[in-house]
Order: sequence, then C-alpha cells, then structure tokens
Amino acid sequence: MKNSEHFRYRMWKQSDAWSLYRLSQDKGLAFSCDWKPHGSPMQSLEMIGSKLQNSLCRVILNMKGEAVGSVEICLPDKEITLWLTSRYAEKAACREILQSAVSFAAEEMDLDALWIGVDENSQSHRKLLEACGFQAHHWILREDIDNQEFRRIILFKKSWTDAEVSCSINEPQVS
Repeated sequence: MKNSEHFRYRMWKQSDAWSLYRLSQDKGLAFSCDWKPHGSPMQSLEMIGSKLQNSLCRVILNMKGEAVGSVEICLPDKEITLWLTSRYAEKAACREILQSAVSFAAEEMDLDALWIGVDENSQSHRKLLEACGFQAHHWILREDIDNQEFRRIILFKKSWTDAEVSCSINEPQVS
C-alpha cells in the first residue's frame, strides 16, 4: 500500500510484538477486531507469526513511527479487515486508511470490489462505511465462542468498474 498523508504502511515484523501487545490492551479498538487483550508480548509474537505476517497485511504507523493498527485485504473473499487504536478511530483517519486500501485493491491487485463487515449495532461504523461509498449488502451470523452467542454482522460492499477513473472515497455529504 502507498503511504498516505498521515499514515505509513508496512508488513508486520517480529520486532513489532511489544507494539502489538500494547495495542491489544486498548479496549476501544475500532472495526473488525475480535481479539481479546494478549496475555503477554510472546502471545503477540505468535499472532504476528501465525496471522499478521502475510503479504496483504500491513501494520499502520503514524508519522512518529508508532503502530496504531492493522489493515489487511483477505483473498479470495476480497474482504478488508481494519482495526485501529481508539486514539485514531475517528472518521478522518478511517477514511484516509480505507482510501489507501481501496486504491491498492483497485490499482495494484486489480480487484473490482472490497467487502467489510461490522456489527449491526455499530451505527457509527455503518455511517462511516456509507460515507466512504460502501453499501450494505447482506448480513451473516458470526459465532462469538467466548460468550457462546451469535452476533449479527452486516457486510458492506464497495465496487468499481474499469470505466471509473478513480475509486476514491467520497467526502461525507453535509445535510
């Protein structure tokens, strides 16, 4: 992914274990993060090795070089997962990161669409995705094993065609 105005993106490294551990302790992580706080930096290191160190997953760094989240495009489902520390979970930051991911998916991966899921009760995330050009498509039930219950997840889709010059994300409309 190309760096954006306020964020840089790079692959996760094993040396990021302490940063990931610290991030996992933030109870306000935004978007699709289903993780519980890690018990130790060693658990974070295992997570990096088993799940985050792949070619389509990037650590999100602020301009000071601090890890503030993660973004990944999962194939073959064309699903984007994004999580940010609560300090960076405001709309402007999410829009900027989603723009980078959409551009990467369209220009470098030659994808024609992206999907993202949010909890049906998260009105703020739903509004953000709609402002970014994602449209609610359908819902699924996702099992929350720890609480032995199911959560309803709404899947949003953003698609574009070759005829479109850009797949840029629209600024929210002022009512």
